[in-house]
Amino acid sequence: MTHAGGYPRVLVVDSTPFCRHVNNGIVKSNLFQGWPREGLAQIVYANVQPGFDVCEAYWALTKTSIVLGAVGLARDESLRGTAALPGTMFDPLEAHAFEARPGIERMLSRLSSAIRVPIGETVLRLPSAKSRRLTAWIRRFAPEAVFTMGGLTPILRLAALIAQSERVPLIPYFTDDWVTCIYPSGPFHSLLRRSFAHWFRRCLQLSTVRMTSSAAMSREYERRYGGRFETFANPVEPFEAHEEPKRACVQLCFIGSLSPNRWQPLRAIGVALERLRKRGVLGELVIYSLPEDLRRFGQHFAGFEAIVIGGTVAPSEVGRRQLDANILVHVESFDAESRMLTRYSLSTKIPQYMMAGRCLLAVGPAEAASIRYVRDSGAGPAVSTDDTSVLCDELARLLTDPLLRQAYGVQGRQTAVLRHDATTAREQFRTLVAEAYSDHVRGGDSCRS
Repeated sequence: MTHAGGYPRVLVVDSTPFCRHVNNGIVKSNLFQGWPREGLAQIVYANVQPGFDVCEAYWALTKTSIVLGAVGLARDESLRGTAALPGTMFDPLEAHAFEARPGIERMLSRLSSAIRVPIGETVLRLPSAKSRRLTAWIRRFAPEAVFTMGGLTPILRLAALIAQSERVPLIPYFTDDWVTCIYPSGPFHSLLRRSFAHWFRRCLQLSTVRMTSSAAMSREYERRYGGRFETFANPVEPFEAHEEPKRACVQLCFIGSLSPNRWQPLRAIGVALERLRKRGVLGELVIYSLPEDLRRFGQHFAGFEAIVIGGTVAPSEVGRRQLDANILVHVESFDAESRMLTRYSLSTKIPQYMMAGRCLLAVGPAEAASIRYVRDSGAGPAVSTDDTSVLCDELARLLTDPLLRQAYGVQGRQTAVLRHDATTAREQFRTLVAEAYSDHVRGGDSCRS
């Protein structure tokens, strides 16, 4: 029986919890915000601090708990919080420093991926991953649909097994083309790829509604896999935008992850800005990113007068930092591996950028969906070459023409209001989840086929 108001009871099976500081957690939180508390629960396999402002009930899946379960020592791994606990407001450094793994799992994480991945896959496929305690927890929740963002074969496998055993539909959501890039090499590459292909096909068989983050990905996945894929980019609450600050040195702002290899085009922007300074055209790039990314890649920005490392921003501060900038920057790497992963993705931050009413500068491969979206929507120019002289010319144009920046910002804001308004997107999302449930009820026990 669906919850009053047409909200099915949804069990999320995922490798990221609901949260406000990790991309998949942000998108999921924004889509499910407003869902009845008793109608949402998650099985999570992640070393990420969960938020409780959208979802209050979790089951924490760990390798240690699975191994203990295999020898008859399964524990109750349920977590419960309330919306009063931190979800939107928190210390970003503390959130990113969150560590819940037992010592042995932290030790295993230091192994090379060639060793770590097969060990992890083996453990996560043990029958005790779906222990009697977990099964009882699922039955008490009584899901009417299973939702997953995947990312790992064992996550897809567990989501499919639960959907099948509980006789409910599965709703997969794809944020990038990880299904093409998963298990690219290694001693067990062929075996892992075959297993993934099997469970990926099974997930599609169990779903009538599939979701992606961009129209480009939806069309490509329909071509590849058949069936129906609906597009849901990150929905954004409208907030009041104001004119950009007037300053002698124009501020460019990047907020987001420096992976995969996004630090490279950001560094190229820094090189171009340094050259323009010698011509008397002043601009600086302020970079806000994750603590781990700043530790790993921060050295690549050392020595640049035109690059400022702003640290890590709390979710509640993101909008203010965007409004304080003159130009908002999105980049994708030009290297082959990164291009393969991100070519159909629409970055989480682009709808946020657009809602701020600021000019966007996109730098990355022409085929990347995020780069094309900025260009095609008129929210800003796209530079699709790593030629520094071309980047210099585009930057000079933007830095010296505030009216041009304003025109881009207005167009981007209009696009965000039209396509990414949270109220509209959430209702469309709720309707599709309810439709998946209704289709399943009308179709009987097809999910057991």
